[in-house]
Amino acid sequence: MDLTEVSVNAIHYALEANPNSEKHVLNVRPVNVNVHADRPFHVQKRLMQSWNDELKEFVKKYIPDTNSISSFHVTMGNVVGRIHHYALELKPDAIYMGLRDKFTIVDKMIGTHSLGVVKTSKVPTYLIPGHCKFSEYQKILVGSDGHLLDSRLVDSLTAWNKTHKAFMKFLHIENTGSTFKADKDQIVEHLLDQNALDFGFEISSIPHENVAQSLLNHAYKWKSDIVIIAPDNQSFIDKMLFKSVSKELIEQTKTPLLFIH
Repeated sequence: MDLTEVSVNAIHYALEANPNSEKHVLNVRPVNVNVHADRPFHVQKRLMQSWNDELKEFVKKYIPDTNSISSFHVTMGNVVGRIHHYALELKPDAIYMGLRDKFTIVDKMIGTHSLGVVKTSKVPTYLIPGHCKFSEYQKILVGSDGHLLDSRLVDSLTAWNKTHKAFMKFLHIENTGSTFKADKDQIVEHLLDQNALDFGFEISSIPHENVAQSLLNHAYKWKSDIVIIAPDNQSFIDKMLFKSVSKELIEQTKTPLLFIH
């Protein structure tokens, strides 16, 4: 998290969504030219402790009962890299990040920190817009494309939904070269092979060239509680030259997103 109300809202969301699990709050500071590696260890340690205290005080203004948070961590460096480092160290079941509603020109060109995390993290990552509050999941929209033909991904979605037992709608955005019929048959076959499947599901399609906008429009009209996406693995050049569905979703969504591999 950064020290903003958007991040605090993401903490609230995580606390309500997972009341019985451990919560770890991470704040990544940008590289500070005033903090030199050759400074005495005790000086650096004191600075990090002051940052940690600042983080705790900030969170406490919005969440008085900080006992529900297992630990606070402050680090400095590349945001995406440090999040990955702590994900390896803490081994969380999920990452929660707040999502602001305005992006700079640079963000739109090369992507946000949240995009960097969801593109590369193997940990399920929730992106929570600043106005969104948690409510029990009743309706879940899943962006259905070629990624969902991987049976392991369908298994992951099924396992995730065992807790919620929400109705799951797989929505395929049909565009040029669409293979919806074959995709649908394969997903249905795999879902029905699951033992004691305890949630309802539907697989449908809509025609459109703009995948992200179509998916979000459908989510709003259907009143989906969350949209689940499997991010693609585009190269750096592809991300610079072409619109990434994940990037567009992050920039435009008003519904919580879950990126899962």
